[in-house]
Amino acid sequence: MKTEIRRMLDNAHGTKLQNSYGLQTKPRAKKLSVQIQTALDDAVKAKNADPSTQDLIKARLRALERLDDRKLRKKLKTLTDANMRLKAEIAELKAAALARPTRPMTEVERVLAELKAGGQQ
Repeated sequence: MKTEIRRMLDNAHGTKLQNSYGLQTKPRAKKLSVQIQTALDDAVKAKNADPSTQDLIKARLRALERLDDRKLRKKLKTLTDANMRLKAEIAELKAAALARPTRPMTEVERVLAELKAGGQQ
């Protein structure tokens, strides 16, 4: 009986979510930007609150800021690694292009190159 009442209360207050099959699912996590905005709104509301509440809000904001920094550093590292990999690939392609033997000049190309060189002098 108690478990049935607890289950009804849990479902009524939204602490447990169920899908269409009646299976329990996890609630979706809020986006970090939404959490930061909520914490900032709480900080504005708690300007005249007691110091312990203000300290808790400051700690929450610091934790969210660190989480945001970590997320940005991870994204930056991923992009930096991809950039380095692409630069290495470009260097390999350039080296391969320079190492590839060139075909001999045809008679017409040789004459044109000589005329061009003679015209520049």
